[in-house]
Amino acid sequence: MSGVYTAVALVFFALAVNGATIRETRQLLQSPCPEGSFLKKHDQSCMVCDEKCAIGCVDEDGCTECVSGFYTSRNDNSWPFLCKECAIENCVQCRNEIYDAWDQQCVECAPGYVQGKNRKSCVPDGSVGGVEAVKEVTINVAEATSTEVGGVSIEIQAGVGIGSGESPSPEESPSTPEEETVTCPEGTFVKTKDNTCMDCDANCVEGGCTDGIGCNQCKAGFYRSAVDPFWPFECKECTIENCEVCEDAVFDAWPKFCTKCVEGFEVQDRTTCTPIAVPEPVVEPTPEPIVEPTPEPIVEPTPEPIVEPTPEPVVEPTPEPVVEPTPEPVVEEPTPEVETVTCPEGTFVKTKDNSCMDCDANCVEGGCTDGIGCNQCQPGFFRSAVDPFWPFECKECTIENCEVCEDAVFDAWPKFCTKCVEGYEVQDRSTCVPVQPAPTPEEPVATPEEPVPVPEEPVATPEEPEAVPVEVQQVETPEPTPSEGACPEGYFREMKQQTCMKCDDNCTSCADAMGCTACKPETKTYRSRHDPFWPFSCVSCPIENCLQCVDGVFDTQPVRCALCGNGTSRYNGGTSCV
Repeated sequence: MSGVYTAVALVFFALAVNGATIRETRQLLQSPCPEGSFLKKHDQSCMVCDEKCAIGCVDEDGCTECVSGFYTSRNDNSWPFLCKECAIENCVQCRNEIYDAWDQQCVECAPGYVQGKNRKSCVPDGSVGGVEAVKEVTINVAEATSTEVGGVSIEIQAGVGIGSGESPSPEESPSTPEEETVTCPEGTFVKTKDNTCMDCDANCVEGGCTDGIGCNQCKAGFYRSAVDPFWPFECKECTIENCEVCEDAVFDAWPKFCTKCVEGFEVQDRTTCTPIAVPEPVVEPTPEPIVEPTPEPIVEPTPEPIVEPTPEPVVEPTPEPVVEPTPEPVVEEPTPEVETVTCPEGTFVKTKDNSCMDCDANCVEGGCTDGIGCNQCQPGFFRSAVDPFWPFECKECTIENCEVCEDAVFDAWPKFCTKCVEGYEVQDRSTCVPVQPAPTPEEPVATPEEPVPVPEEPVATPEEPEAVPVEVQQVETPEPTPSEGACPEGYFREMKQQTCMKCDDNCTSCADAMGCTACKPETKTYRSRHDPFWPFSCVSCPIENCLQCVDGVFDTQPVRCALCGNGTSRYNGGTSCV
């Protein structure tokens, strides 16, 4: 299939930290666990660090880097990272930070080997099936078709096919196919894995599906889930009893978690909803009634003298004291203390582990910000990050004859050129080609049947030849299109659809292909976009008391705060300000 672009999926890579940083982080966070162990997030207990861990463990995350031949893996997002052996033959380093339900992938093969199909094997350099060693071969067939050779899918045109072997001659080389644009009908979206149309899930809100992502919001009682990071989001029913809202945007291999229970129930261990305990009413004891004894009657004897008996004194019983029950003291849970880290000049705060990190040497002076990293690189470099939770560093622009590479990208994305050097122009966003000179009108040439008449007078001298008038046909110049010329002021060129798009009102400036380069600080917005091929726009920061959210992320990723205000500090990795 011609022109199929496979979607770039976000992946999490291992943190590259040294031993000193681990010890400093443990001292800063005051880990309650003894040396050689770490705090496990699931049940807040201490767990011994894996013996195959290279530089030590950190609380909640576990091991951050394993010894050679091992990689970091965990059961689910609530379990710490442990070390697993890389079982791919001839693989030097397996991919870090994956889940046990995912297949192993090799990121670096041994010398003489290259990555095989889907990075699940290492094959000899030059063999069929490698990612980096595919050559060309001529396959003569009667009709245009497609086939698979040695695990490599190939496209075959009439008489010529592209596969593995010797290169065809320049005359036989097929032309580069144009990119295929897929437009899906209403109620469907583009599935980027195979560039086909897929029905929007029936339990997704109306109009809630987006190309390359799937459902953005499910109906009540459902949550978003995907088979793996390369599959679009669909809606699954929340089956946890008495749970009103299940955790959104998870993978099928992960356990379901409840974030909100129905009225009268509360979340316990994120997996169940238990009834809220109702305190028993305090019963006040009823005091016993006071009973006064009746005095005995006075008897007067006859005929003896009347002897008046002395009446017995009236004894009134003392009422029992009323004992009020002492209420139990209310114990308030302590508010977690938030530690504020101040980094020295030339460094900044790395929000993932609340440690100090050196500003990139190729960043402009004073160009680093806490939680973001470098804001502007020196000429010839562009901003890039390992993943959305890693700060931006500076990488060299290696595209030949490119003056400015696209800024603020992730290492998993391809590099794009936004401006070429003088004499070159951008082609397909990935190369710079020489500018073709404009064609000049050709002068008519006299034929033997129609000789050019020469006037008799005056006679032109050799020093001053008479100019023969030539009629030049007027050619209308078409209006410049976004692909051939610049967009008007206040607009930028959107590369996917090749149209001019209006710059966001909350943006300070926009650049072609990239969109918004920086949001206005007073608007309390941050830069976000749908996918790597969509331009940046400004989105309101939803975190209360946050002055600046982390910039340059996808709208499907969790929002994190880079700078808190109003006397608050970052808590739980920047997800809130307390």
